[in-house]
Amino acid sequence: MRTTPGTAARRRWQASVVALSVVVTGIVALAAAPTATAASIDTSASYVLVNRGSGKAMDVYNLAMNDGARIAQWSRKRLPAAVAVRQLR
Repeated sequence: MRTTPGTAARRRWQASVVALSVVVTGIVALAAAPTATAASIDTSASYVLVNRGSGKAMDVYNLAMNDGARIAQWSRKRLPAAVAVRQLR
């Protein structure tokens, strides 16, 4: 299929319009995005991290503080006594 000079110019024009609209949409999306805010954390309170998918609570195995420490997940209804005591402190 042969293209005429008018058809090629029209396709370039359409591609330019599409590219410009993508750029404008991206700029508008960035300008309209809400700013991020950090939550304040009460250091005297205890927190429980819960997996949204499973509903299980997270615990660091043996209170390890090193990099690569093992993480255990427990059902919140069946937390081991040691985990429950740490959460109450």
